[in-house]
Amino acid sequence: MELLLLFALFVGMYFQGGDKTLVAIQALTTGVWAYVFWIGVIGIGIATPLLIAVTALRHHAYRVGYILLNSVVVLVGVVFLRLYILYAGQTFVG
Repeated sequence: MELLLLFALFVGMYFQGGDKTLVAIQALTTGVWAYVFWIGVIGIGIATPLLIAVTALRHHAYRVGYILLNSVVVLVGVVFLRLYILYAGQTFVG
């Protein structure tokens, strides 16, 4: 769901035209905030929990370690998303 909403955010910005198109592209490709988005939000916050869940399902091993690791990774991804929205939003739009 989060991935879909992020996609809708950037597609909406892109198709508004004018400066917002440039801002949407720069926010995803320029500077340290692009790394925060791609590595922190997408890599750590979305891809890693999916990988942990698929691995646990394949081995039928829902152990406490898997659950704790998945929870911590999701929380770290949420922190990266909040940082990205707050600081990249101020940098590129403000």
